[in-house]
Amino acid sequence: MRRPSHLLYALLVTGALSDVASGCGGSASAPAATTSAPAFGSSTQVSSATCSSATVTVSPGGSASSSEPASCVFVLSDGRRFRCPPSFGRSTPRVSTLENAKACVRLPRLRLSAALRAVVAAINAAHRCLAARHLRVTGGPVLPPQGPNSPNGELIVGNGHGGAFIAFYTNPGRAKQLEPEIIQNARHLGGQVERQGTVTVLWIRPPTSRLRGSLHACGL
Repeated sequence: MRRPSHLLYALLVTGALSDVASGCGGSASAPAATTSAPAFGSSTQVSSATCSSATVTVSPGGSASSSEPASCVFVLSDGRRFRCPPSFGRSTPRVSTLENAKACVRLPRLRLSAALRAVVAAINAAHRCLAARHLRVTGGPVLPPQGPNSPNGELIVGNGHGGAFIAFYTNPGRAKQLEPEIIQNARHLGGQVERQGTVTVLWIRPPTSRLRGSLHACGL
């Protein structure tokens, strides 16, 4: 099984950067891979999807048998998890599809800390506010397991004249600890970094007053 991957600030994937700069931020998902942070427009969305290959066991006589069929595990932003056939990994399914699919099995729910639930609520509020201002917004919470440099949630915002990566953290100390790496990457891009409490914003290019005003009006 491949380890989860996220739209980390430290990586700043070229494709994502070009999308943000044109106001069309987003990430594509593919079969037999891990995807994270799809479009996040309502209170509960698919936060991540991890697809595994079949496990093949070879007996002493040389015959092979599959002991674990390929499957995809989808994690929702509220911690619920579903294991589904690999065909579900071809694109990000709707929450209602996972809830009603007879081919999917419900797994034990992830236990989200109070701090992480607060991040999810903050992302929901920011997404609604930014979308109401006619900005293109994608992203969502980054649920466990997380990489050491991963934010606890992220949004990508663009308006056709610029854009920003917005990282959300469970506490100001973690945001401050990871800020130097974000600043270093921003310098390579000619971007700017602003941090306020538990939120860090990386501007792809100096923002217009309208774009900056929209983020500030949404508490970012």
